[in-house]
Amino acid sequence: DSLVAVIGKGVDFSAGDTDAIIEAHVNEGVDVWAFGTRRDKEDIIFGLAPGISLEDLKGSGLQVSGGRVGSRNELLGKKMLAELGLDPEKDVEWITLGGGSDTRLAALLNGNLAGSNIQVRHIKTLEEAGGTVVYNKRRKIAQEFYITMGDYEKANPETVQAFMTTIVRAKQFVKDLNNKDEVIAIMVKNGFDFPQEFIDTY
Repeated sequence: DSLVAVIGKGVDFSAGDTDAIIEAHVNEGVDVWAFGTRRDKEDIIFGLAPGISLEDLKGSGLQVSGGRVGSRNELLGKKMLAELGLDPEKDVEWITLGGGSDTRLAALLNGNLAGSNIQVRHIKTLEEAGGTVVYNKRRKIAQEFYITMGDYEKANPETVQAFMTTIVRAKQFVKDLNNKDEVIAIMVKNGFDFPQEFIDTY
């Protein structure tokens, strides 16, 4: 959605998944520019629905998802299952499930998926429901880019620089654990959905 907003010029800046941005630029010829990395580390985590084990997946044809079929997240899901000793192409069926990781977590909990890539914030909820996390590693990779359109960048280079400077300063403030309580108070005051799982893993 953020990529569409930038391409449609509803907003000047946003951030989005690297694979979608590169695909739009390279394959579709969209003049979208990545001018900074938003997240340079990624937790790659695979969770199983309550009552499902790795053994259950072998040769089962059970449905799993990494989001969109053919996406980077699906590729990571296949990589995780391969490292766990499964054949990700033969043991399970990969399906597209839109709506992001929150939707995939809900599908795990209600039994519509046997397994899926999940986010750190989902681990506690999944485990409390009886599910399991079978893979959890962090890797260094550009996961999200800050983006703008090429014509905007060319016409407003100082604005792009100012935006990025502000983002860097804000991130430095947020990452300083001495500011944790203040950051949480700002989030709560401004009506953000800031669940306890986020606070616990701050």
